[in-house]
Amino acid sequence: MLLPAATEKEMAFERKLFEAGGVLMAGCDPTGDRHVIAGLGDQRNIELLSKAGFGISDVIKIATQNGATYLGLGDRIGSIAVGKQPIWCCSTVTWRKIFQ
Repeated sequence: MLLPAATEKEMAFERKLFEAGGVLMAGCDPTGDRHVIAGLGDQRNIELLSKAGFGISDVIKIATQNGATYLGLGDRIGSIAVGKQPIWCCSTVTWRKIFQ
């Protein structure tokens, strides 16, 4: 687990990378060793991006479209458009908790 100072340093790095035109992607890597819980890790990533100062639209793009584009699947998934597969959803309650 990262210490608060290390987390803040990582957040600052991510902001600088993003502001310089870097592409960020979010996601957790369940390894089967029971240290990462699929779904909860993704919500925590979104929460930390918000706390790092990213706007809601940037957080959503980082958590969805950027990864799909990187994987070469951006034409099928990763954003909301006619003909694309919806694969990601988050309840209103979760969004209120994250962005309050």
